[in-house]
Amino acid sequence: MTKIVLAALSIASALLIVTCGESSKDKTTENWLVEAIRSVPDDYGVWHLMFTNGKQARQLADAQDFEGIPDFLAGGPFPWTYEALAPPADMLGNIFAVYDRMGIDFHLTNHSLWVDPPFYDVPKFMVVEGGYQDAEKLSSTLKDMGYHTSAHNGVPYYRWLLGDVINLRRIRELRTNASLNFGLNTIAPIGEKLILSQREEWTKNLIEVHQGSRLSLYDLKHYRELAQAVGDEALAGAFVAPEFVEWAWTDMGVKPIERLERYTSGPDAWSDLEPYTVAIVGNGVRNGVVNTIVALHYSDPSGAERNAQELKRRWDSAKFQAEEGRVFLPPVKDPIAGICTPLETRTTAVGQSSILIGTCGTSEHRAVGAPMFDGLHSWYVLMEYKELHFLIPNLEEVIHAAAK
Repeated sequence: MTKIVLAALSIASALLIVTCGESSKDKTTENWLVEAIRSVPDDYGVWHLMFTNGKQARQLADAQDFEGIPDFLAGGPFPWTYEALAPPADMLGNIFAVYDRMGIDFHLTNHSLWVDPPFYDVPKFMVVEGGYQDAEKLSSTLKDMGYHTSAHNGVPYYRWLLGDVINLRRIRELRTNASLNFGLNTIAPIGEKLILSQREEWTKNLIEVHQGSRLSLYDLKHYRELAQAVGDEALAGAFVAPEFVEWAWTDMGVKPIERLERYTSGPDAWSDLEPYTVAIVGNGVRNGVVNTIVALHYSDPSGAERNAQELKRRWDSAKFQAEEGRVFLPPVKDPIAGICTPLETRTTAVGQSSILIGTCGTSEHRAVGAPMFDGLHSWYVLMEYKELHFLIPNLEEVIHAAAK
């Protein structure tokens, strides 16, 4: 891990944040996450939007010379910080076959954003930067593989049709001969960026955002301000809308509402979180310490300070419990806070808004006998199993609504 990168990261973080109870001067700071959300349509924010920064992970691991899949297949060292990044690689099926046939290396992307929809293993869409060399060469390869060529607003994209004989669904795994489950059947290479999606409609929307003819998440103040406050130190994470948090425990119907009742009474009962606009649950590095990040955006300048103590209380006492009945995963009742050091909170003011950031330091590697989710993977497991009850604004209302 290079001292230069860590020093730069620390300086950037210091410019953005202060300890809880203090406020920084208003700043407009651009960083990789701010730039990344320019790629996502403004009405996609309520989806399960995740992001990773592979370039920063390689820098922090002092692995700028890492060559991705070729190194991996040759048995070379795998940068530990990659463990901090959720797939998308795993969700995409056989990335080795994708690399072999198409030259796309998902281990060498710089930035990735994707939507991980509930109940499905394949993202709705992905936008990645880097990971391939030549858009023209990739376009030619896709044509040779039998992809159909279309265009939107002058931008070519490539798609397969159901029933096509030659497409990525037919690629076989190089070693086990297993079928590749790759559902992103529409691909648009634009410069160093790849737009991949399940539907042509989404591809067209993403192309319009890229061209600037459609609003992006960057144009939404709360997403932009939250990304400005968190992006410099984030390695990976997800944007979480309050509606999604409540939906995971009510409309989705997979979380017993009774589990929330333990937090509504007794000496450690939770109070309400005041309404926030959007949150980030993620993983990052600050001052050389790997941490889990929970950040909330408030539309008023004092909301973050008012909620700092409540966020800490909730995080420290929340329990993780996987769904019962899963054959491959027994129920787990570990405290979420058990994966890291005590939560530290700090606030930052951005214009008339405020940001509450909670971080806890985590170990770099899983310890023997550790819970099913370790520090590096904790944010992804919390998202995957929808264990986000510590972000429900008003527990009583959710419980009451579910009882009707």
